[in-house]
Amino acid sequence: MPLLGDLTTTVSTSAKLGYPLLTFLVFLPAIGAIVTMLMPARRPELSRAVGYVTSVATFGMALFLLTQFDASPLRSGYQLVEDHAWIGQLGVRWTLGVDGISLFMVALSALLFPLAILASAKVAKAKQFIVWMLLLESAMIGVFLALDAMVFFIFFEFVLVPMYFLIAGWGHDNRRYAAMKFFLFTMAGSAFLFAGIVSVAFMREHSTHVLTFDVRTLTDW
Repeated sequence: MPLLGDLTTTVSTSAKLGYPLLTFLVFLPAIGAIVTMLMPARRPELSRAVGYVTSVATFGMALFLLTQFDASPLRSGYQLVEDHAWIGQLGVRWTLGVDGISLFMVALSALLFPLAILASAKVAKAKQFIVWMLLLESAMIGVFLALDAMVFFIFFEFVLVPMYFLIAGWGHDNRRYAAMKFFLFTMAGSAFLFAGIVSVAFMREHSTHVLTFDVRTLTDW
């Protein structure tokens, strides 16, 4: 079994689209963040423009996702599922999917970010602010779409990084203290989350001899 990097699709109900819509939706803001990093700091208007375009494009993709979702009462479970091998020996797969709850969480997040960036048009250090905002959006969408518990955990942890820098850099009084307190408390809670995920996966492996972190499998077990 491959350890890393095998992106051969094994199961994908998004094949009818011809491309991995959910993966694009997750990484589009991150790509925008990388482009923003390349912008000169002395030209904050360029960073803001990249932030506006990227966040609006992400919102457009979220609206397209709404049109692709089958809301029929006869259709249940996750849709547009993308399932790719990732860390095979550990049972971790790049698995994304959307249901009726995560669909609107993604759409709402994609709507709020361009509004937040627009409302912060006069913020200091615009380049850094846009980078952290776009990275935060990417991680949040990943949290809502992840169907592998370890992938979910990775995105959940990554959310903490831009959140820390946004609070520390653009918060109000005692913002550095607030950012550190937020980071430490959330990291402490994450340790219990990680222990719970691993415990459930290993207990299932003990009874089935198959290690998986697939949320659908673990919740049905």
